[in-house]
Amino acid sequence: MESKRRILVLCVDRDDDLGRKTGIRGPVIGREENLKAANRLILEDPEESDANAIFAAVKTHDELAKRYGEDSVEVATLTGHYRRGLIADDEIRRQIREVLAKFPAEEAVFVSDGADDEHILPLLAGYVKTFSLKRIIVQQSKELETTYVILRRYISEKLLANRAFRAAFIGVPGFLLLLYSMLSLAGLQAYLKLGFIGFMGAVLTIFGFGLQPMLGRLKRDVGGKLGVFTLTIGGALLAISVYTGYLRAEGAPLNIRFIQLVLNVLENTLGYIIFSMIIGLSGVAAGSIIEKRRRRAESNIAAMIMLGLTYPALKAIIEFMRGEKSIYYLSIVLGTVTLAAVASFIALHVILLRIIKGKNGEGD
Repeated sequence: MESKRRILVLCVDRDDDLGRKTGIRGPVIGREENLKAANRLILEDPEESDANAIFAAVKTHDELAKRYGEDSVEVATLTGHYRRGLIADDEIRRQIREVLAKFPAEEAVFVSDGADDEHILPLLAGYVKTFSLKRIIVQQSKELETTYVILRRYISEKLLANRAFRAAFIGVPGFLLLLYSMLSLAGLQAYLKLGFIGFMGAVLTIFGFGLQPMLGRLKRDVGGKLGVFTLTIGGALLAISVYTGYLRAEGAPLNIRFIQLVLNVLENTLGYIIFSMIIGLSGVAAGSIIEKRRRRAESNIAAMIMLGLTYPALKAIIEFMRGEKSIYYLSIVLGTVTLAAVASFIALHVILLRIIKGKNGEGD
């Protein structure tokens, strides 16, 4: 038997499959405990490569124990966290300190089944002077898993973390899908190509002429991302409503009077137009409340209330002009709308004063 050395055989489950699938918390120290953990894990999931890695660590322990003696070799499995990243690394640091407190080792053999677990090698090197790596290949191709890890890190760290890339690869396709669904609902699929060209033209114009700073200021003025989103939806709905009104006017009989045509078109599209404008302003108002801009929130919500009350008033006017309702009916509707508007504005002012307090509440 060679000179006595203290060697620690380590297996690391960085995403904590062991804990999530079996409830066993790391660190798992000792040959028998690791065998129990590996058996439980492989019974829970026969395709789990981490179970095979633990078995490989136990086998490595047995081989080294024959050479250096049972007292000179120990095996342990460290578990991280399913989110990986810093939270997993912090947990692994805590566990390696716990293992070394029970079995102070000068050397360690790291048994790995994947590139993701090997990511923590520099971290472990700070606790053990000498390290060697034993890599095992289980079920999947090593090159395939390494490629997967590289792609996952590139997508999470480059594409999703960068606003420009995220907007290009997620935002643009998302908006085009939204555009397609809205045109389909309105029966305007024939204009999908025109809408796509117009949207891409707007995107290229914004980036080509460097209009992002101006759009950033506009986004702040309209209540942030929520305001931009609802304004976009509202604008699209408004455009569809106006176009629908145009189609109704185009398909009207030739002998109909102009004033009658205008009243018919207004009656059929008025509700959609007002609804789209309220949708557009809703995000602006919500963003202003979140940012504690009381005056701006009050004006936006007041505009929404006025738009909502405009519908019954204009409908009554249209019916009066057609001769369907009397001037008495029109007066009652307009008077009721006026009283409702005044009461709503007073209530709105009081409510917003209570919701938004402090210096920011008086903001523009």
